[in-house]
Order: sequence, then structure tokens, then C-alpha cells
Amino acid sequence: MLGIVAGAFALAVGAAATNAAGPVTVGLITKTETNPFFVKMREGATAKAKELGVTLITAAGKYDGDNDGQVAAIENMISAGVKGFAIVPSDSKAIVPTIKKARDAGLSKHTLYRLREGGRVAAISRGLYRKAGAEPADTDLIAIAVKAPRATLCLESALARHGLSDAIPVAPDVALPRGTRIPAPDAIARWHHFAPATFDIGREQLALDGAISIGLYDAPRSIIDAFRMRATEGHELGYEALRRWLRASGSQPGQLIRLAGQFPKAETRLRMALAALL
Repeated sequence: MLGIVAGAFALAVGAAATNAAGPVTVGLITKTETNPFFVKMREGATAKAKELGVTLITAAGKYDGDNDGQVAAIENMISAGVKGFAIVPSDSKAIVPTIKKARDAGLSKHTLYRLREGGRVAAISRGLYRKAGAEPADTDLIAIAVKAPRATLCLESALARHGLSDAIPVAPDVALPRGTRIPAPDAIARWHHFAPATFDIGREQLALDGAISIGLYDAPRSIIDAFRMRATEGHELGYEALRRWLRASGSQPGQLIRLAGQFPKAETRLRMALAALL
């Protein structure tokens, strides 16, 4: 079951579950059809709609930033008579007039407020809600993942996840491709911008809640990042992580060096550290 719901989808699903007197149709509009994050979101919404016996219509822009495509999708859903819809806007300002049009057509946020006041959903961030009583989860990371689908845990946060650091970060280290706007979730994070050309190297997915996941750099990439960013992250972070990694079964220093070749700022220092530790 989809454990987290954006405002309008909670509205529609909640209303369908409690007040439906006949067939109910709801909608989901994402930025694109192909982004793995939105594919999982669509799968989770489809499963929830099926569970509650409502019809789900999905739509998306043709590319990230396609506001016109999302406007057309909203207008089509209004025409189809949906009771509510969730949207991940490509342009949160440009879409406002069309959202207002949808509300004027009867897709009000008041049902959502009734669900919240009745204790059926709980706000975890501005405009983001989760079913009350759902399994415990890191709601700060969920909010970051929903509002920034390319967000990826990196550096100290990633190393701690891989057991290569004992540190407990005050705020998660989160990377975005350089040029990507930092979102404004309520959760506190240490934001970093990494080069788009190498951003996906070593990037995995960490499941958070149902269909929601966040990017996570694997251990080798996280070690390399710690070495190449030693001026800001400290020299010990990468060295200690490398020392622990080398002790683990299955570690392959040769592969690590080959990977480091794509990150010139890290390669020389990493080679020196390996020579000292091996």
C-alpha cells in the first residue's frame, strides 16, 4: 500500500473510502512518465486505488519542466469529473492558476483537512501527508525524496548507512545534480551539488516507505566522494571509511582505483591511502 500521499490524492482516496455513493475517479499527475521514482509512485497509487475500488487516471508532462503538459492534464481531469488529484508540479508557481481552476470546479482541499482533523492522515511536511498509524519511517527523508526525486544520500550519511562511519549526522548529507534547484522541505539537510556527468555513478535506491525511495551512493562511491571533498568534510572521514572497507570481505581495491579514475580530485590521495593501508 502506498504509505505516503500528497495532499490532493489523500483527499480523493479518503473521500472514496468514506463517502462514495457511486463510481469514483481520482487522478495522479507526475512530472514525467519514465523517471523511476514516478513509476513507483504510479504503481503505489494504482494499488491503493484498486484496494479502495476507485478508478485512477494518470498523466504526466512530456519532460521535466513541461508545465503546459501538466496544465492540459488537469483540464482533462476536470472534464473527466475526477473527485480529486495529486500533482508533483514541474513549476509550482506557473501551475497555480490551473490549480485554482480545479478548486473552483469542486476539487477542494477541505476534505483533506477533515481527514487530518479526524486523525486519518498526518502532515509530515508542507503539503505532504501520511496515513495515520502507518509503520514507523524516516519522515524527513520521505519529504526530501518526494520533493526532490534526484536526491541522493552521500558522504557521511551514506558511509554511516554502509557501516563505514560511526557518526550520527545532525542533518543528512544529500546530493543533487549541479544546476538542480534545492527544494524547500521542512526537513533540515546538508545539500551538495555534484557534477551531472558522474552523478549516477554508484547510485542505488534506499526504500523508505512503500513506493517511496531515495537515492543512496554505494560504499566505493561514498569513499571516493569523501576523499575528493576532504577540504570541507575533513581528512579522517575518507581514510577511516577506507580502512573499514578494506577489512570487509569482498572489497576489491583494484575496482575502487578504476572508479576513482573518473574523479581526478580523489584518485591521487586515494592511491596514497591504499598504499599506506595495504
